[in-house]
Amino acid sequence: MKDLLKEKYNILEAENGKIALNMAIKHLPDLIVSDVVMPVMAGTELCAEIKNTIKISHIPIILLTSRSSLIYKLEGLESGADAYISKPFNVDEFKVRIKKLLETSNRLKEKFSSNDHFIQNEVIISSLDEHIRLKHAALLLEQGKINISEVSYKVGFKNPKYFSKCFQKKYGESPKKYSTKFSDI
Repeated sequence: MKDLLKEKYNILEAENGKIALNMAIKHLPDLIVSDVVMPVMAGTELCAEIKNTIKISHIPIILLTSRSSLIYKLEGLESGADAYISKPFNVDEFKVRIKKLLETSNRLKEKFSSNDHFIQNEVIISSLDEHIRLKHAALLLEQGKINISEVSYKVGFKNPKYFSKCFQKKYGESPKKYSTKFSDI
C-alpha cells in the first residue's frame, strides 16, 4: 500500500493501532488508512479513539478489511470511519477515494480559515465539541454567578435561544429550570 501512495503523498507508518493513535496526535495527518485487524488496538477502536479526540477528530479515516459482510461494514462506519473498503480492492477506486476525501477535507479547511463571517446555522459543530460546551455551561449554571445569556456566550454560543434549545435537548430541561435547582442550595 505504501508503494501505491508514496509517489503522490507523504506516508507515515505505524505497526499497531496504539502507535498510530500517538502518531496522529503528534503529526496531525491529512488522512488515516487503517486495517481493521491490527495488534494492540483494532482499526475500529483506533477510529473511535480518533473521532473522540477533539484535536484529531476532523481527520478522515479509511478502514480496510478482508471482512466483506454488511455487519462488519456497519461496525466500521459506526466507529466513525469515512470510508470502509473490503479487500481485495480496486487500486484505482482506492486512490480516487483518498483523493476525494482529501479534497473535501481541504475545502472545509479553506472555508473555516477564510475571513468570511459565518451564519450560526452554517457552522456544524461536532457532537463531541457541543457535548463538552454544554457540560461546561451546566457547571456555570450550577454556580449561579452569571445569567443564562452570559453563560451562552461564555461557552461559545452566539445565540442564547439556540443555546437554550441545545441545553434542553441535552439535559431535558431549560437552562433556567436547571439553574434554579442549585439556587436553593
